[in-house]
Amino acid sequence: MPKIEKINLRRISFMLLIFLTVIPLTYGYTVEPEQEVHQYLTNESQSVWKLIPKEITTHIQNPINRTTNDNDYNLGDDALDGSREEDLPILSFRYLQHFWQPDNPGSPSTKIDDYDDGLVSFGSSYRKALELWQTKVIPNYLNRNFNESYYWLGRVAHLLEDTAQQSHVHLDSHGGTSLGGTSILEDYTGSNFSRLRNTSNWKGNNFAGQQYYYENLIDNFNWSTVEPKDKQFIELFRLFWYTAQKTQYWASDDNDGNMVYEDLDGNQQNWQCEGINNLNLWKDFNYTSCNNFINNFDKFLLDGAIL
Repeated sequence: MPKIEKINLRRISFMLLIFLTVIPLTYGYTVEPEQEVHQYLTNESQSVWKLIPKEITTHIQNPINRTTNDNDYNLGDDALDGSREEDLPILSFRYLQHFWQPDNPGSPSTKIDDYDDGLVSFGSSYRKALELWQTKVIPNYLNRNFNESYYWLGRVAHLLEDTAQQSHVHLDSHGGTSLGGTSILEDYTGSNFSRLRNTSNWKGNNFAGQQYYYENLIDNFNWSTVEPKDKQFIELFRLFWYTAQKTQYWASDDNDGNMVYEDLDGNQQNWQCEGINNLNLWKDFNYTSCNNFINNFDKFLLDGAIL
């Protein structure tokens, strides 16, 4: 690859990844596209990143309630349409590819570190996001197909938003009783979306400057112990992995919180859930007690933690 193209690839990747760092600041949503939740979350990211470049904001302009006829790029689509269409069509069950257990890198004996542990046999959302990044986002951008590149960036943003929802990183299936049950959190936020989006707690301005700085995960963290061998887009892995680790602290409907991760050698490592040291990934948000990461998800919901 020519040197100039390598430099452009780094710059492009950096700019788009910085945009994605603001996406995980969410708690849950439903998969029904008419709820407009993914579009709303992607749109509010503009308020989280105060210094967001004009180029990005020009590709986050369509109304969040805009509807489209298919699930591929069309002239006029932008990142908001991409974030909506990643779930479509519903009957294709694409959303079953939106799960990821980040604590299973692969098999140490065979040195496979693909991080592809998803729901049943559907593969992980991280690997799907990486594929979209490699084959759609970056190539279209390098070819100056900026509108299409941002559409696919919206699809990646949707997958990252799902990584910020507990059920998706605990492999806790939801989608009706025939698919393993429902998510209390997604049902609640979906049913109350119109009201919740008008409350101050759901406004991006309240989270200005609080994006996930994955490079500052903890002081002196050795990323090489968990990173896959393919380092070309390693920042994307770091962002997804860091988001998933923070989300796993919290209980899902059928799964307790998770304070562990596994390195490439198959060794279990532990985070902490209390105190203000670096092993508590939520310390900067004032969650300094293990009681914050409760096992009874109904209690978490009813206590109003998402309101």
